[in-house]
Amino acid sequence: MHASMGMLFEQARSIGLRDTPHGVLSFRDNIRTQYRTSLEMIRAGVEMRRALLEYQREFSLDSIELADEDDIKAYVFSAPGDKARAFHAIDILNRHQIRVNSLQEDLIIDGTTFEAESSYVVETDQAQYRMIKALFEKITTFENDIFYDVSAWTLPLAFDFDFAPLGSRDIRGDAVGSEIAAEFPSEPAPSQADYAYLFSWSNYYAPRALYRLLDAGVRPKFANKPLQLETNEGEVQLGRGSILIPLGWQGGDLSDAEIHALVSTIAAEDGITIHAIDSGHTSSAGMDLGSPNFSSIEKPKILLLVGEGISAGDAGEVWHLLDYRMATPVYMVDKRRLATLNLDDYTHLVLVGGRHGDLNARSKKIDEWVRQGGTLVAMRQGAEWVYEKILHPDDEESDENEETESLERIDYADKTDVEAKEIIGGAILQGDLDITHPIGYGISNRSIASLRNTLIAFDRPKNPWATVVAIPENSLLSGYASAENQQKLAGKAMTIAERHGQGSVILFSDNPNFRAYFFGTNRLFLNSLYFSKGFRSPR
Repeated sequence: MHASMGMLFEQARSIGLRDTPHGVLSFRDNIRTQYRTSLEMIRAGVEMRRALLEYQREFSLDSIELADEDDIKAYVFSAPGDKARAFHAIDILNRHQIRVNSLQEDLIIDGTTFEAESSYVVETDQAQYRMIKALFEKITTFENDIFYDVSAWTLPLAFDFDFAPLGSRDIRGDAVGSEIAAEFPSEPAPSQADYAYLFSWSNYYAPRALYRLLDAGVRPKFANKPLQLETNEGEVQLGRGSILIPLGWQGGDLSDAEIHALVSTIAAEDGITIHAIDSGHTSSAGMDLGSPNFSSIEKPKILLLVGEGISAGDAGEVWHLLDYRMATPVYMVDKRRLATLNLDDYTHLVLVGGRHGDLNARSKKIDEWVRQGGTLVAMRQGAEWVYEKILHPDDEESDENEETESLERIDYADKTDVEAKEIIGGAILQGDLDITHPIGYGISNRSIASLRNTLIAFDRPKNPWATVVAIPENSLLSGYASAENQQKLAGKAMTIAERHGQGSVILFSDNPNFRAYFFGTNRLFLNSLYFSKGFRSPR
């Protein structure tokens, strides 16, 4: 993509001394090998400089020609109600020297409206043409269909944007506006309210703002229905999950003046529009600000299990999202300490992918903690363990023995290729999201993309309201997943949310925080921390 040659050198790790089939491997050996390999890379680059420079020159000329021949002249994407998510996408594009322009006038492409105020255009006639195509194309067919790692990085799918390719007729005239640079949004302070403040949950940093409030001793609530009301700036419409900040004795530990100072900081630093409200009455039936359709929010104290057998990548992505992006503390504890740990000190327990057989002896302790009011959030193999040991501990494993005659015989030489095709190394699949469920609050479209690199999925629960994200037929959006694997997943649940006693269990069969890149599904995970008590069991 960049007229460069990528080289990856991997070797087995060693801590101290390690006995291998090739002899004893030491940590010193690893350092020496990495050092020598680095020197060889530099030497090879110097010796091949003429060939590499010629390749770069031809690459640049070919890019211009390919862009000119391509019928797609631009891509448009939109992020209504979420300038922060748009900022992060534009920042990635700018760092790759890709120009982004504003959209000057509303566009309707294949029934989707792209409003000018929240939409952006990336023209393909740029030096980084190939990179643009790699980031925006949805590729599902490949010359070689053997993948061991991620086969799709389609940016607008990862960010949950509406997007579309544009032809020359779509961008003629004044459709494309001026070039814009990534700039984190900042909103002005709201006017002083007499009754309450409100803000939308659709902004990417709304969870960060919410934690600021909870940590300061404020008692916010979240809306379980859309509402329309009069503010000091005029009438506004807000969706499910919108955050209400009451004033007076209901507001918590801060004075009205201190709350105004805090929401002003949120507007400036989290880029969130804060609405000042002078009356508890709204024009939406049943949604006056004192109605039971607003639920209280518990300040989360989050325990993340780490240690041997836990996927360090999965755990690191949870830490990065909470600590680095959302300024929310997360307590990382080695799972070997679980036997003596007082779970009552925490509101949420997060279990990520990895090997969890050693937790079997602690399943009763975890189960009792959830039943007494805790929230258990799990993903990938962690979700699989919770499904089997906490939600359905008494289910017998089905007997899947097949007749020998029905088994296909395959030559051993084909073993590697055949087994590789059965793997989902990393593809982007579509899910059908219940946006009326608290775990789906803040997301406007039912169709949501997630990165999947396992075949873990759940049978739909008997509870008809528990399937938050269902996997449809032909769910592949980008990357490689065989038709057989898509069929295995079709109709199953990607995300489940069940009440369990007084607590809640929320399971993600994939990883909503994958590589700190899937900004769209981040919202589902964050909702599981703040809205986990916002849904009820069936009667």
